[in-house]
Amino acid sequence: MKPLLQLVVLRQWKAYISIICMLLVVLFSLQWIHSTMNQVFSMPIAVQDLNDSAESQKIIKTIEAAPFVNVKEINRDEAYIEDVIKKKEAIVSLTIPEDFSEKLSKHQMREAIKLYYRDDFIGSIAQEIVSKSLYEIQIPYIVKKYVDKNEQVSIKEAIVTYEKETPNSKIKQFAANKAQSHSVSMNAIVSLILLFSSVQILLHKHIAQHAPLTRMFMFPSMRIKYHIVYIIVHVLILLMSIIGASILLQESMNITFYIICALLLCVYEFGLSAILIYIKTISHKMFMTVTFALTIVIIFNLIMFG
Repeated sequence: MKPLLQLVVLRQWKAYISIICMLLVVLFSLQWIHSTMNQVFSMPIAVQDLNDSAESQKIIKTIEAAPFVNVKEINRDEAYIEDVIKKKEAIVSLTIPEDFSEKLSKHQMREAIKLYYRDDFIGSIAQEIVSKSLYEIQIPYIVKKYVDKNEQVSIKEAIVTYEKETPNSKIKQFAANKAQSHSVSMNAIVSLILLFSSVQILLHKHIAQHAPLTRMFMFPSMRIKYHIVYIIVHVLILLMSIIGASILLQESMNITFYIICALLLCVYEFGLSAILIYIKTISHKMFMTVTFALTIVIIFNLIMFG
């Protein structure tokens, strides 16, 4: 086993550094593209909080919890909050007044918040998000108003009961918390990693030294051990790249996804180790490697999406 580790790993350290660097470039490029796309689809909402109370913080957190929303704070001394829309720094801008808590308790919400929004489709969506958040924070106060007709209750009790009895959205739970067995973005990333890693055939060309290999393969077990060492080392590198991609892109994948990836990577690396040793011409090696990689990519996507 030691001669194989010496041949496959230690003498090829430059090749492994090149492969790892290439995979890191691919991962960070994908992460940059992903963050850029998120910025394109984000909706900046500017908030000026003059109340600075638990109620005002709650409505800000409710707005922040909406998908594709990025809350930006406006200074308390800013008089013209609509300027951030004119400067295209935000889609919606709103001021939570100093007497917000008092108006909330007295159900005087019609004039409670000063809101400006961009007059287009995205602006209307952002306005609806703010309106929904404002409505949700009013519900306990509305409930208290009608309950007080028969029984006096505190607003704290009404809020606690409302939060306790409000059902959770099944769609939100699935999207935010449940790990997935497949994902379009992760499938694309795995496919790219497989295609880019095929360059190992060129980087490891020094392994295919037929004279020393012939002497090593005089013992049948050495041939099997060679494939095992090559497969384990490369599968670990590629699997760690896939896990790193899921962390960078915040894709929650379950164990089934990683098991399928590991099994296909084993098949992929076995094929590449055989091509590396048994095919002598570089052009034939590259043709067979790219063809084999595309086949594995197609099989992977068929397994994931049926």
